[in-house]
Amino acid sequence: MSMMSISQNEMIFLIVGLVSMVCFLWVFMKHPIHILFLFARGIFFILLLYAIQLLGLRLGWEHVVAVNMVTALISGFLGVPGILLLYGIHFIL
Repeated sequence: MSMMSISQNEMIFLIVGLVSMVCFLWVFMKHPIHILFLFARGIFFILLLYAIQLLGLRLGWEHVVAVNMVTALISGFLGVPGILLLYGIHFIL
C-alpha cells in the first residue's frame, strides 16, 4: 500500500488555503451583502479591463492583459491596484 507523501511547502500551502477559505466563508456568512458587492465589483472591473484592452489595441499597444477568469478575480478582489499589478506583471514577463 503506497502512501502519498506531501512536502512541507505543499502542506503549508494547503493549510494557508484552508484557513483563508474559512475566513472568507465566515465573513460572507456573517455579512451576506458582501457577496453582492464582490460580484458587482468584479463585473465593473471586468468591464474596465475590457475597455483598457480595447483602447490599447486601438492605440497599437502590444502589451494588453487578456480578460479571463484569473484576471477578473484579481481585479475584482484588489480593484485598481489589482489592474495595475496585472499590467506590471505583464510588462515584466
